[in-house]
Amino acid sequence: EKINSDMTVNSEYTGITGEIQTDTYIFSSDKPITYEPVFSYKGFRYVEVVCNGEIEIISVTGIVYHNDVAETGTFLCSSDLINSIHGNSRRAFLSNLHHLVTDTPIYEKNGWTGDAQLTSVMAMYNFNINSLYETWLRDFADSQMGNGEIPPIIPSPGWGYTSSDFGWEAAKYALPAWDAAYFEIAWHLYRFYNNRKVIEQNYHNMAKYLEYLGSCSEKFIITTGLGDWLAPVGEDKKSARLQPEENHLSSTAYYFRMAGLFANFAGIMGKKKDEAEYRALCLNIKNAFNSRFLDKSKQIYRLSDNLPYRQTPNILPLAFNMTPDGMAAGIARNLNDDIINGRNGHLWCGILGTRYIFDVLCRYGYIDTAYGIISKTTYPSWGYWIKNGATALYEDWELDTRSRNHHMFGSVDSWFFSHLSGIQTDGPGFDKVIVKPYFPTGLNHVKSTFKTAKGVIAVLWERISDNEIRMCLELPTDTKGVFINTLSPGHDIPLGQGMTEFTISV
Repeated sequence: EKINSDMTVNSEYTGITGEIQTDTYIFSSDKPITYEPVFSYKGFRYVEVVCNGEIEIISVTGIVYHNDVAETGTFLCSSDLINSIHGNSRRAFLSNLHHLVTDTPIYEKNGWTGDAQLTSVMAMYNFNINSLYETWLRDFADSQMGNGEIPPIIPSPGWGYTSSDFGWEAAKYALPAWDAAYFEIAWHLYRFYNNRKVIEQNYHNMAKYLEYLGSCSEKFIITTGLGDWLAPVGEDKKSARLQPEENHLSSTAYYFRMAGLFANFAGIMGKKKDEAEYRALCLNIKNAFNSRFLDKSKQIYRLSDNLPYRQTPNILPLAFNMTPDGMAAGIARNLNDDIINGRNGHLWCGILGTRYIFDVLCRYGYIDTAYGIISKTTYPSWGYWIKNGATALYEDWELDTRSRNHHMFGSVDSWFFSHLSGIQTDGPGFDKVIVKPYFPTGLNHVKSTFKTAKGVIAVLWERISDNEIRMCLELPTDTKGVFINTLSPGHDIPLGQGMTEFTISV
């Protein structure tokens, strides 16, 4: 992924010992040969070929290699930058799709669960990945300990368990934001593909995990976890970015999220007693969370009074509907103020906050703030990476990042489909469709398609004047839906199968 000043390949990676990313071929004769590695795959941007003796290289061909997943979604808009972010996100995800979702195709090639849960929605909008995820969730059950614990890498060679001497200490114990992959992926498989089987197959194991997580809590607060991983560090390179202070807060928020998803699963399975039990657990977690982390007078969440404002601790409770009645709008307003006035229009969060920041801003009326973040080309932003030569996604916001082909910040790509084109499901499997696009100032058109089991949903919107937008929508056979007018709430339009075209006033 990197080259030295003399144009040789730089294959040194922090924490990796031994030679990686290198093949050596010894000729047995002077006849022409074609060599292709068969025991390994390699992620790369640059290739260096070194020959000894009188050897002629006729050609070198790079092969795009990943699991065979059919494309289900397309997205194109008037912003070249957003189109590049979309392309880089897809490229990073496919580069990490090798029998499971890995973290990097270069060195670890591990099934980190946190990375995968964050991009699961993005993946389902772009590709038919139902079978691969369904298979991977069986690995979660196989990797689970008797007490319910699951490791942050699945499959695991024994790394990351509390009882193991093998692994990184910070990644042991409960890691709710990573372990949430078990619940998040199952939930989205149900939403996108009407896949009830994954819920039925994993229900017992998920219940066992929540029992384990409850045993790790202190009055419903979780005090372990990696926090908002790889948040920006700014000018202070000595900042402890690997151990953000809000891990108690984010871990507890994800405890609430998983309990709520499991209550949904119980309802789908018709287990009313379980559903009531886990709804009650959600309420207990929510009350403990707000009592511990919410400053009601200032309408902000944080771990303690002497810590500065952080975006992710305020994004997650808004995203997961954890705020007390009547307080969400004020908390969202303070989030927007921090972005605009505190960070000059930038996000300032790691992988957890980035997953939900755009959804939250749109929900509370700050679409232009969301679009402004996306449009940035200064640090920290996707545009900053692209301006500096990125062709995939970096591991963190810094240019000196170890990996330049991680996919976890590609979670933003789901927002392009769900909010800019507005394609959402109103029930399992897109049997009923919601089209709810937002129209940020500065974006002039969006064209997107998404293939469901019944056929293709197509959305095209474009500005035809300063005060009019033309909508062109198409739903597949036997599909009904509704267009939700974000510009004029309450003036929604029912949709039937086939093409619908109309204009709306700005």
